[in-house]
Amino acid sequence: MACVRKDIAGADVVLAALGENTQRQDLTQLEVAKGYQQALDLGAKPATIARKTGAKPATIARKTGAKAADVRRALTVTASAAAVDAVTTKQATFEQAAAIASFEDGPEAVTELVEAVGNEWNFKHTLSRLTAAREHQATAAATTAALRAEGITVIAHPLESEDSDHPDAARLTDLVDGDGQPLDATAHAACPGHAVVINRYDANQADPWCTDPETHGHQARQSLTLDRGERKGSMTDEEKAERRLVIANNKAWRAAEPVRQEYVTRLLAKARRRASSASLGPSRAKEPYWMAPARR
Repeated sequence: MACVRKDIAGADVVLAALGENTQRQDLTQLEVAKGYQQALDLGAKPATIARKTGAKPATIARKTGAKAADVRRALTVTASAAAVDAVTTKQATFEQAAAIASFEDGPEAVTELVEAVGNEWNFKHTLSRLTAAREHQATAAATTAALRAEGITVIAHPLESEDSDHPDAARLTDLVDGDGQPLDATAHAACPGHAVVINRYDANQADPWCTDPETHGHQARQSLTLDRGERKGSMTDEEKAERRLVIANNKAWRAAEPVRQEYVTRLLAKARRRASSASLGPSRAKEPYWMAPARR
């Protein structure tokens, strides 16, 4: 028989019910998450519910018996229509739903993740790539702001920006001066065309470039000119497209490294278990007769 408590009301009723049912393990993660959201909708106080009030999830955890991390994740999932839909219609795990919800502000990323639901490793690869790209973008923004505050010109990589303001810009390491000598980055700082480009793999670093080498008396290294068949000037659209593809593949390969490590680790663990099971076979033949299975 259910016990009706008269000493609590509103959101507290929801939280109390969640606490009791969670202990009995009658609720799914999504049901618990919806319970948190219901408490929010009932006007729970700022000190009680985390997401919309800014309070610590530990407050909810204390009242429901759930873990603070689960509370954070639950509130994130229920706030995302795409994440809830992925759980209910695509059987996404709650961890996958939380990942989808974390990209709520990026529709394209959400679409990619939702499409990957159903294949564990494809989802992990997609999530790793998107996470790496987001982290790189955030770090690049911070690095750019710091450099510009110092008066340093920061430009977009010509290959990564269709509307680059400096289509003829070149990396300093690809250039030489009028005497054919390599350019020094420190000395080049006095050149009117001096600028930097955020490193495409490590956003904490910036590589020195020149926005208009020809105007400022620089020229391409001989080896680079020979690679292009003695042709001067910027790359063709086809060459740019090919180079963009190489860059994208390199980034995807780097982002997939932790997923590959996880896969190999799990594979090796499975192989060890199989080897351990197989080793029990021969040893059984050496067992004393009283331990052997009875013969009929």
